Amino acid sequence: FELGPVGNDAPLVDLNGGPAGNDFTTTFTEGEPPRLIVNDFGLNVIDNETGNVDGVAVTITNLQDPGEEFLSAAPSGNVVVAYDSQAGVLSLTGLDTAARYATILRTVRYHNTSQDPGTLQRQIAFVTTDERDSLLHGTSTAFVNVNPINTPPLVDLNGAAGGNGATAAFTEDAGPAAVVSAAAVVADIDSP
Repeated sequence: FELGPVGNDAPLVDLNGGPAGNDFTTTFTEGEPPRLIVNDFGLNVIDNETGNVDGVAVTITNLQDPGEEFLSAAPSGNVVVAYDSQAGVLSLTGLDTAARYATILRTVRYHNTSQDPGTLQRQIAFVTTDERDSLLHGTSTAFVNVNPINTPPLVDLNGAAGGNGATAAFTEDAGPAAVVSAAAVVADIDSP
């Protein structure tokens, strides 16, 4: 009497592809292009049972700037990629091989368009499901440090008119002259 494998082991994404553990850490600096948040050479998707994956949800679990934080990936094969910017969830859906999912996941990037991004380290969970049981899943985490850049305040002396300078005419003995427009603006996008 022999027993075969019992149960279902969830697929797992190894984000760092070699060093101990499955997680990955990187840094995003305000104003830079989208940042890769996985090891693009070493990432591996492991499913020891079927070799197929049914989906991966990549979620910013502590979203700080809804509508301004983005995750992206390049679709391939049967896998459809969609992002919900209000929830911070990148969904990869469609039955395909673990190897195909690995190829797609090697392109996952984080971007933040906020001019004053929150500085809390983002925790981005990669949760996988396979074709045998969508209730079981494996989770790995990418940690993204966010570095804001101090943008200098803007002083616009003429308001809505073109440019940001102003000219004034002063006539001797004519009294005070305004040297800036009444519509002048001082703005600091880092501290609205």
